[in-house]
Amino acid sequence: MTCIRIVLQDQISQSLSALTGLSQEDLIVFYEDKNYLQSMPHHPKKIALQLASMRHLAEEYTQKGYQVFSISYDHPQWKQLNEVIEQLAKELTY
Repeated sequence: MTCIRIVLQDQISQSLSALTGLSQEDLIVFYEDKNYLQSMPHHPKKIALQLASMRHLAEEYTQKGYQVFSISYDHPQWKQLNEVIEQLAKELTY
């Protein structure tokens, strides 16, 4: 694995910089942030569209042969996964 690419639900675009220059060894993580979903004053249909778009894009990259890991907001271990991601974010900002 060369690189881990993280994509959030408000970053759905094939022109996203995190998705440019991918290699087959890279891991793409599609992360549905439950805190974001609960805190943003968006219409429920907009949130549903973002999640559906993210899941569709994850499926597209899976079919193209890339390594994809999706963390959905209703994943059984979401809380533990979220803690790991928050810790990584803290370490990367210092």
